[in-house]
Amino acid sequence: MSHDNQWYKKIANTLSRKEIVKPETPAQEQVDTTVFGYVERRGELVPFGIPKKDNQNTFIFGEIKSGKTTLLKTLIAQDVKDGTGFFLLDPHRQCAMDILAMIPPEQRNRIVYISLGSPIAFDGYCIRINPLECENPDEKYIAVSSFMSMLSQHYGKFWGPKLETLIRNMVNVLIHIPDSKFTDMIKILTDKKVREYMLTFCPYENTVSFFQHIYESSYESETAGSAYNKIDKIVSIPTVLMMLDATKSSITVERMIKENKIVIMDLLSGATPEIAEFMGAVILHMFNVEGKRRQEKGINQDAQFNIYVDEAHMFSSAVLRELLNTVRKFGMRLTLATQTIDKLNEDLADEVLALCQTVVSFRCNYNTAKMLADSLPLDTRKITTLSNHMFALWSKSDPPVQGIGITKPMPSFSYEQVRHIMRESLERYGDKVNLSTYMPVNASAKNGPKLSPLEFFLLNTLYLEGRDMTWGELSQAAHCTFEVTPREINAALFDTLVSHNRYVIANKPKMDDGDSSINLRFSISKLAISSIYSKAVAGRRAGGQLHVGTIFAMMDSQLRNHNYCVIDRGDKNEEMADMLVYSFLPIHENNKITHDSAGNQAPGLFTMYNPKKWSHDVIAVEVETDTTKHESQVYRNYVKNKKNNHDVCFVVFSDKIAIHITDVLAKNGIGVEQYQIMVFPQGITQEQERQGQDVLLSESEAAIIRELEHTDGATTRRIIKTASLAPLEVFAALQSLERKKILEKSGIGHKGSKKTTWIKKDEMVQKSEPKDDKVQEPKPQIQTQPTKYATSETNALLFLINEGSEDPDVFEELRRRNYGICPKKKGAGFSIHKLSKNSKK
Repeated sequence: MSHDNQWYKKIANTLSRKEIVKPETPAQEQVDTTVFGYVERRGELVPFGIPKKDNQNTFIFGEIKSGKTTLLKTLIAQDVKDGTGFFLLDPHRQCAMDILAMIPPEQRNRIVYISLGSPIAFDGYCIRINPLECENPDEKYIAVSSFMSMLSQHYGKFWGPKLETLIRNMVNVLIHIPDSKFTDMIKILTDKKVREYMLTFCPYENTVSFFQHIYESSYESETAGSAYNKIDKIVSIPTVLMMLDATKSSITVERMIKENKIVIMDLLSGATPEIAEFMGAVILHMFNVEGKRRQEKGINQDAQFNIYVDEAHMFSSAVLRELLNTVRKFGMRLTLATQTIDKLNEDLADEVLALCQTVVSFRCNYNTAKMLADSLPLDTRKITTLSNHMFALWSKSDPPVQGIGITKPMPSFSYEQVRHIMRESLERYGDKVNLSTYMPVNASAKNGPKLSPLEFFLLNTLYLEGRDMTWGELSQAAHCTFEVTPREINAALFDTLVSHNRYVIANKPKMDDGDSSINLRFSISKLAISSIYSKAVAGRRAGGQLHVGTIFAMMDSQLRNHNYCVIDRGDKNEEMADMLVYSFLPIHENNKITHDSAGNQAPGLFTMYNPKKWSHDVIAVEVETDTTKHESQVYRNYVKNKKNNHDVCFVVFSDKIAIHITDVLAKNGIGVEQYQIMVFPQGITQEQERQGQDVLLSESEAAIIRELEHTDGATTRRIIKTASLAPLEVFAALQSLERKKILEKSGIGHKGSKKTTWIKKDEMVQKSEPKDDKVQEPKPQIQTQPTKYATSETNALLFLINEGSEDPDVFEELRRRNYGICPKKKGAGFSIHKLSKNSKK
């Protein structure tokens, strides 16, 4: 008797001979059989299994070391031999390594290796996943439903109706945003500007209404914190973040199935067990969505594809149940392995026998054996006392199969033996992520730049140019400042600015746009304008409009030199400088050949900068409008910035204030060599008679005021055209003028009009009168009757009329303010228009 037979007999001694079921035909004739194990026949071990046509869903039970994983490897080895595609989810890695080793070299181009630890182990290569990816609008609800079921099951008792409502609405927003990703959920919760930007893509009125009217009042204080904790716990792990921070999956589930890929997911390294469970549930959710999609479309899979899940109890029972119900109908088979029935969700446990075509049990606990005893050929006691590698099987095949068999030991392999196979797969199907983006060597300061020098340079170039630019244009500009490769530029542009931060939009060229170029064009997003370049402040800033205007005027100047500015906008409960200025870190000077206007070669000296690190020489700018009112504040501003190792620069508006600052700091033992003072010209100012303070205007703001000087208002598009300014420059200047209460948005126009008209506030800006040497006679003062409405409430009054108000006082007040109001047809509201000053009322 062979060695294999001796091994079999040793194990089979625990059972009587009549309990061992022999296959009906010899092994040579069982070409259409799925082999689960072996039995002895005529002194030889022969395969034991069920017909392949009847092999549907299979559930395997067994205690630790009883033989479950060996059976999984036995089944998978047959898939490899047959060229069948499959997906293996392995929480422990050993099975994954053994499967990788058994795949012959000629089939290794089919391997898709997924591992949480792969970015660290393989130089940034990993398979990236977007669980919310869905191209077809008609199938988005399937992805949302499956994703919510997965989360509900994963968080169990920590899941509630309010949390579900919040996350469902977040998912409804994200799934409709082009190139959205899982990590955007954090931004929806924490960044109002991002949230408002993303809501513009959402077609669901209920979801938009939820975030605009309900979220901040009822959810933001409590439920949002719970949601944030759960999501942050996942994305705070760098390796997980690298995998989930993707707009497109490296390879879709549809492609895995269609191309018969060998997909192996190793969950051992890179995360805690809880996070590993979550990631496993995510990939199963994606298979579930694909199964439902096929069910909706009636797609039949010609080639077989199998799914194997070890330690199935770790993952969402709801998703597993959906898979058991769905995938079997479309050429996919599911095999689950777990230790005991007690570890499964109660609903799934009750339906195991109904949902599975085949049940296999190694040695298991009493409750599991009791549930399976009526189906298996052994009683409860014998099931609980089976030897290692011995199992009992029951299958609803045609005809039904019951029997007892054993598994043969299979070789094991080490990590080093299969590492080259992993790398080969990752380089073929994975994406290379920039490790420094997710694991920066030197963490930036608390209020430091959000972007690397290269990333900011690319973004700022788009901002300063005020137009769409091609990759070639951006690359050429970057090479004049940094020594970078095309790969580094792509990582900064696509991975960070386009995908991660959404600060840049990649626009595909249109066939009829008048441009012969077919290259992608990049433009700066409104989100970047409101985040990096915003000129908004929260609350009342000390020093008033002159103080704020000076800061933003200096910011514009620094941006033109590609210096990164961090402004104290008054929205943080901490002390910081009015403005922090970060500059590039020089590394060396390069001699380059340039050409003069005549085309002759001329040597040039260029300073090159570090594309990843900012200079440590940070300038803290403090704007001081009147130091005589707060001498102590000057010293405090100096000290707080020096504690952070920042160079201090005071900005003042007269030599008198500069001398006063010097005297104050000298009293505290601080010499003039330890700080800088800049006397800043006030530039273009306008007197605010009512408030008695100066308003500092930038050049672009002054240009807009000049364009509106002799008109009753203009749209943004008209201002861009007539003022000859870049659109982004106009956009920022209009916002600034509105904050300074110099301009306001007009409500003039028929009801429902979406055009915004900008007008000057009469009490802020008066039209300039032509100069005349002749003595002008004083104009008679018109006596006006007192009104209960403030002069700044014009838009509110117009809104009341448009909303159907019939208050006669409102009508009278608007007519007094030179507005014409004409009733439309019955029930159609009113037509409102601004009368020119020379027209008759």
